[in-house]
Amino acid sequence: MNRAYGGRSLGPLTRGSNFQDCVERRRQFEAEQTDVTIVTPARPEDRWRAILPLGVLPDDGTTIGARSLCDLMDKLDALYPYGG
Repeated sequence: MNRAYGGRSLGPLTRGSNFQDCVERRRQFEAEQTDVTIVTPARPEDRWRAILPLGVLPDDGTTIGARSLCDLMDKLDALYPYGG
């Protein structure tokens, strides 16, 4: 499998890599939590974001962000424990 950003290839994903684990966590999370939208960064300097339904975050917040997909998945896992 190749990763692509824009028109350039970032090379193959190594099985068992940390990034691949986070991609799999995202896939599983999105399948289970259909009311959450994960937004991919448009540019390398942009943050990963997740748009959540009202009531999940304090103060009527609906968006969380992180510099990496893995960090975002860690935050989402804290809000949506497995089996919940």
